[in-house]
Amino acid sequence: MKNRCLICLKYYSTKGSLKRHEKVVCKQKFECNRCMYLYSSRQRLQTHVCKNTEVINKNVGILGNLPDNLPNDKQIIIYNYITNETNNNSKNETNNNSKNELNNKTNNKNKIMNNFLGTKPKNFMFDYITEGIQMNDLKNIDGYEEDLADKYMYEEEDFKKMSRDIVYKYDKEKLETEGMKILFTRLQKDPMNRNVMIRKSKSGKCYIYETEWIEQKLQKIIIKICNRLCDTLYDKETSMNHFFRLIIGSQPRRYNELRKHIEEEILNMKGGNVNLIEI
Repeated sequence: MKNRCLICLKYYSTKGSLKRHEKVVCKQKFECNRCMYLYSSRQRLQTHVCKNTEVINKNVGILGNLPDNLPNDKQIIIYNYITNETNNNSKNETNNNSKNELNNKTNNKNKIMNNFLGTKPKNFMFDYITEGIQMNDLKNIDGYEEDLADKYMYEEEDFKKMSRDIVYKYDKEKLETEGMKILFTRLQKDPMNRNVMIRKSKSGKCYIYETEWIEQKLQKIIIKICNRLCDTLYDKETSMNHFFRLIIGSQPRRYNELRKHIEEEILNMKGGNVNLIEI
């Protein structure tokens, strides 16, 4: 038989159904945990240059081989063996830091302390903490049905024969995401789930917490949050999950309200010892 997925070995009635399945469920991706980029093969992942580690690797290359060549029977003093470029950069950084400290002292009344960098929530790469969070009331709040989502995803010809209202709702209409909006609001009440912070500026940047706070592109992080909310609310094996993930991955205009809600919820977050940075 044709139209068979080579990864999960399931059969589908049409090529369109197979492509939708592969795009959402069985498309193998390889992600760098440091720079968050996705690659289509393991080889590309292993050979890419991670921008966040270029400077670290450069410095390690200078000193990395020294400990192996040191004698064991003598006292050794290691001087700072750093290139002129590194020395100049460190001096410039010191001067810049002193200037910044003076500016911070004079403008302390007009700025908000950036103290979220001292917090340690759950790693962004892991699932949300959902203990004690009610979700059953959110799964059917948007009016989508598992049977219809399954036909939309995997029985394309039969789905097109249904009424215009149903076809329009699943194929063209703005995506109803009230369930995921409420879920995100409930999740953010737990400080351990507050692992994303957004700058109050138009830089398109945000901070995420892994083992430390690192800066990433806001647009990519918002998409990851939307997918994680979908996986949290709907079982990954259901067609409802596949339907939402398909729209999130290919039709961003249909879920603009969810993206705006997530940004506003993070920006308006108050409580605990977390304050947002203004630039």
